[in-house]
Amino acid sequence: MCAIASDEPAGLVKRGLRRPVEPKIRGDEIVWRCSLCESFEELADRIWRAKFLLLRPYPQPPRGELQWHSILQALGLELWLDDEDELVNHYRHGDWVLRINDADLTPVRRNGIFVPVIGFRFLPQHTPTVTQNGAQRIADLTELSERSQGAPYFGALRMDVDSLGRLFAEGLGGMASLSRLATFSRLLTVFFEGYLNEICRKVAPERLYLLYSGGDDLFAVGSWDAVIELAEKVRAEFRRYTCHNPCMTVSAGVSVHHDKFPLYQAAEIAKGYLEAAKNFEHPDGHEKDAFGFWGRIVDWDETQKWLRKWHDKLVEWLETRQATRALLFKLARIAELHEEIKRRLERKLELSQQEVERQLKFEKWRWRLVYTIAREKAELQSDLKGLQEDLVQRDFIRHLLLLTRWTELSTRR
Repeated sequence: MCAIASDEPAGLVKRGLRRPVEPKIRGDEIVWRCSLCESFEELADRIWRAKFLLLRPYPQPPRGELQWHSILQALGLELWLDDEDELVNHYRHGDWVLRINDADLTPVRRNGIFVPVIGFRFLPQHTPTVTQNGAQRIADLTELSERSQGAPYFGALRMDVDSLGRLFAEGLGGMASLSRLATFSRLLTVFFEGYLNEICRKVAPERLYLLYSGGDDLFAVGSWDAVIELAEKVRAEFRRYTCHNPCMTVSAGVSVHHDKFPLYQAAEIAKGYLEAAKNFEHPDGHEKDAFGFWGRIVDWDETQKWLRKWHDKLVEWLETRQATRALLFKLARIAELHEEIKRRLERKLELSQQEVERQLKFEKWRWRLVYTIAREKAELQSDLKGLQEDLVQRDFIRHLLLLTRWTELSTRR
């Protein structure tokens, strides 16, 4: 949704295609929107309610104000997103009617009118709602933020398939044909336009808003913890969908924001994290297939196994009072100390990366970690020793700051 600038071209107004911007009162706010912006809001409301897609040729010039509907009319197409009652009112003989997200081709019969259904179409329309004054409306970012576990923030998620152009150009090798390429494209569409609705319902039905999903990418917003879970679930389901083909991978970027943060800026920040993930090189040399987690790039397996495991464990300890938040803050300080030392060593240009890593292992963050863990409760020692081994021996210390930040947000009241 956008606001129209005050220097809007007068010609559009004179021809009746766009009426002048007029203020509207919504609660305690004054909202300025033109006819096109208002029509986009109406389109969003139609999409999540729609059960049918109606199409017909429109050979005439568009009439009335500039709206999403009239833009399609200018291209020679009239399109309606309808429920059953609206479909019966809009239908004319010869129209194409497709059922949305349902392969049922049963005709619609109502009030003596017969409407044939010629096919179906996937449409990503998963939308969280709020009931207000007996009517349903789309939940706004503030409401989605308040539904979060822990801190009341919203998250923005961008994901797409890695190296898709190369997959189309080289993936089928000498067996490439028009029908095989069309099948490949169609199967991607089934996942991103069809199955994504089901994944959102499984993860958090009233806390995720699927703004866009199609082709090979998606953009979703929602409660920040649900967005992270969605990224993990989409990656896991896509790997399963592609039979764990090592050439078929996805990357993602997630950003987290206060509920008043502009959505378009959140989308750009998440896109930046996604691009950083696509530039990630794994230790074994393969690229992409990574997660831009709040600006830090991590391997998917490390996210879904190590980070998720220890996040859930720390959250459980804090909520059951087996551990205090002091442990979390001490671990965060150890992570910050490690990064401070690493930056200082990296500024010494004569040191190689291997030498930096070697010296880091003997810096004071290590003995501080041992001391901190040794002072915790006896019943936690077994698990904490495992955490200590991961941080020191497996070099997961590089993820400790992200882990403590994630846990802190999840348990904030």
